[in-house]
Amino acid sequence: MKKTRLVLVGALACFLFFSCVNEISDNNDKSSKTVIKITSSITDPQTRVKDNSFETNDSIGLFVLTQPNKLSEERCVNNACFTYSLNSVFISEKDLFYPDGNYKCDFISYYPYQKSGIKAGQTELIVSINKNQTSIKSFASSDFLVARQNGILASKEPVSLSYKHRFCKIKLKLKMNGIKIDSLLVTPPIVYLNKIKTKCTYNLQTDSLYSASSPQKITPYGEWIISGEYLIGKEVIIIPQTILSGTNSVSVKLGSNIFSGSIPDTKLISGKSEELIITCNQSNNTLTASFNHSIDSWEDNSNIQVPTNEITNLIDLSALSFEESSIYKIYVNGLQIGELCKEYLLSDNINAQAIVYYPVSDNVVNLAKGTALRIINRTEEIHGGSVQWNLLSNTLNYTAGNLADSDEFYIDVNNQLSTYGASNYPNIEIKADILTDIREDESITYPIIKIGTQYWQRGNMKATYYISGEPITLKTDFSTESAGYGKPTTSYCFYNQKAVTSGKIAPIGWSIPTSQDWQNLITYIQNDASVLKGGTSWIESEYPVSNLTGFYAVGTGYFDVTYTSRKEQIRYWMAGNTQTSIADKVVCLQYFSNKITEEFHKTTNGLSLRVIRK
Repeated sequence: MKKTRLVLVGALACFLFFSCVNEISDNNDKSSKTVIKITSSITDPQTRVKDNSFETNDSIGLFVLTQPNKLSEERCVNNACFTYSLNSVFISEKDLFYPDGNYKCDFISYYPYQKSGIKAGQTELIVSINKNQTSIKSFASSDFLVARQNGILASKEPVSLSYKHRFCKIKLKLKMNGIKIDSLLVTPPIVYLNKIKTKCTYNLQTDSLYSASSPQKITPYGEWIISGEYLIGKEVIIIPQTILSGTNSVSVKLGSNIFSGSIPDTKLISGKSEELIITCNQSNNTLTASFNHSIDSWEDNSNIQVPTNEITNLIDLSALSFEESSIYKIYVNGLQIGELCKEYLLSDNINAQAIVYYPVSDNVVNLAKGTALRIINRTEEIHGGSVQWNLLSNTLNYTAGNLADSDEFYIDVNNQLSTYGASNYPNIEIKADILTDIREDESITYPIIKIGTQYWQRGNMKATYYISGEPITLKTDFSTESAGYGKPTTSYCFYNQKAVTSGKIAPIGWSIPTSQDWQNLITYIQNDASVLKGGTSWIESEYPVSNLTGFYAVGTGYFDVTYTSRKEQIRYWMAGNTQTSIADKVVCLQYFSNKITEEFHKTTNGLSLRVIRK
């Protein structure tokens, strides 16, 4: 076995006395003190990425106890940090000295270092792995090593600490039948380990791991290389845990195909290194996998065969950008069974963006049965909560969930949302919900957003034809009332009152929002203009631009005889009692205010226009 010897060298001044964490006056004589020196080695250092050794800036933590003290009692050295240097030695912030007297000391060290350490009277560390281990840093820092040496007397000779792996490592070995192996290096297959628990508690006093939690999809480290008929080179570190059939799975993504399957009940043991052999058969869309433990001094384990088929019912959030639209429709055999929305949730117990799934039956979205698959930018186990909308009051009743963040969800045989997929489940199709507005030879697509219980066009109207096919007159002079539109830039269109009240401006199935529609929106967002404002086309001010709703209101300005107020404000038309009438006022957002106001207008003004789904 290869071992790497490392000397830990101190720098400043810290002294050790019996049964306490010590600090003494610099006036005390240090010449009689014995400096603690340490050499270290890693038992099977195969998670070290470079040269089977620690890397620059790797940090370890050290506890020193005087017998008979335990870690839960007083400590002589309390979580001292040593950092690996360019000179291949560990450097501490302060010199460490043995206590005076003929006392025996117990050494406990761990990697990677945690600044918070272990509080007095406690013995536990919360340890975790990174779910994305694709970089050298994230892979190496997922390793967890522990070393201990007991009964050490003060000596000028270094104490040898041998670090042992407390987590598990899985090496991947992939074979793809039916495809030339060289082509797999051009478009490399992606492998995931799904719903692997990423966090647990380690007790340094009892040397035990427990309470595994926070399941995630794990992405391995490394680059594929060819070895005979196989691709090898990728590996992943995970915490010891029990793999349960129906919960954990392995997925392989090859182009547009995704293969996955559950792993039979398996107990992964601390300190073991395993090899996961995956064989894909392109001809019949099947996959088999087996575990084979391979590292020399790590214990062997039995092989486990895993039959797996192509997943056809997967909702993979990581594959959905929500750029084309903030809403996706989910179909089974051409029938819509679900809707996925990236939306703004606001109530007395939530203020965040979320990705929410709603069931659909007979083309009606059930907004009272939503599930928050992901609360965006939240790492706590609060996902999977209940989202219930009151259609009459446009208000939200939200109950937080207790699930870890996950990318993968499924549709089961009953067309219901599930956290588990299988090959005999339905084929689903996911399509962005887009407003396609075709008028004569003009075809414009608009994303759609959901705010509260309303569905809005995500972006201002840009049509230059009526829905009847007649062209709308292009105007540069807005001093007259003749129907028309203005286009001072390639991005912005403005319509005057006669064009808007023509009854021919809104796309089929959509309408010009009324004063009540706008009031419902304003009430839901608590008249916070920042959640509607987006982009950089606003004059900088003390008022924020967050665009949390995705509405993306930009400072377009408007036409008042000539084009004016760009980057200062945006004004929207509101319909009156009918689609051929206009409300007395218009909606206005301004850079110097965080409120949405209603302003008077002229019949000749050219203003922006949004439409709302009927």
